[in-house]
Amino acid sequence: MIKMQENKQKKEKDPKDFMKKKHEEKSDDDKNIEALMEAIKEASKHAESKDERKTHDEKAHDKKHEAGDEGGKEKSAEDKDAKIAELTDMVKRTQAEFINFKNRTEKETKQMLEYSTFDVMKKMLPIIDSFEQALKNEAGSEFKKGVEMVYAQLMDVMKAEGVKPIDCIGKKFNPYYHEVMIKEKSDKAEDVVLEEFQKGYMMKERVLRYSKVKVSG
Repeated sequence: MIKMQENKQKKEKDPKDFMKKKHEEKSDDDKNIEALMEAIKEASKHAESKDERKTHDEKAHDKKHEAGDEGGKEKSAEDKDAKIAELTDMVKRTQAEFINFKNRTEKETKQMLEYSTFDVMKKMLPIIDSFEQALKNEAGSEFKKGVEMVYAQLMDVMKAEGVKPIDCIGKKFNPYYHEVMIKEKSDKAEDVVLEEFQKGYMMKERVLRYSKVKVSG
């Protein structure tokens, strides 16, 4: 007990040793702090390096992504142009088909109007034949004059509708206008119309009735 008190008194009496010891303890703490700071700096550098690498990778990824976007945009633009071209071609073909349909319809309508009386005129032909036969048999009578007047009026109506006789005597046989009933030898050239048995008629550009004829063989 006395010895401990002496040591305590000794320590108290030697303040230099005490301060030296404190300085040494402080130096150790400083070293620890410096070591810790160095470790923090190293960790910070490592993190920054990692961040830089990450940033670099992200930039590369972004560039790749942007390049992909650009390629996608170009492809999208090409697809859009192709679709526009396809639709434009479709519209043009539709317009052309409509124009053709319109022209065809107008032509058919015009023909239908032009030949609206075709069947009526065809039914009139036997009546014309009867009038012509009557005129051949009647000679110099008042009745014949009356028949001639009616016949002339009837032919005027036929003419107004575009009906006209087919001229065939002495003409070359034409299957589009003539129907052969008899073929006989003759001093004329072959297939020349020698006689007409029944008169044929045209209505404008269409055959109303074929001429029934005899041709040379």
